[in-house]
Amino acid sequence: AIYVKTVYGLYLICSDLVFILLFPHLTLVVHAQRFTNKYGMVVGFTLALILRLLAGEPVLKYNAIVKFPYYKEPSTDSDGNTVYGVQKFPFRVLLMLIN
Repeated sequence: AIYVKTVYGLYLICSDLVFILLFPHLTLVVHAQRFTNKYGMVVGFTLALILRLLAGEPVLKYNAIVKFPYYKEPSTDSDGNTVYGVQKFPFRVLLMLIN
């Protein structure tokens, strides 16, 4: 919350984390209880969280360490402001499926 200047940015970050980290677990627990266990969920949650943090976030003003295909490199605009890198690949869906 210190680095984000808008409430909308916080909303985007929170909804992103819910979609990637919580939604897969809730879906599997409700619809496929036989195929879930706590160890698999902890490993999936941890892996998805680490990959999400390494994918970068322009709202928090840090660039990606893991660059998925179609990554747009950071640059500076004509005014000299830093434009942070953007992931063009739908990595959130990929991370949700991995989780």
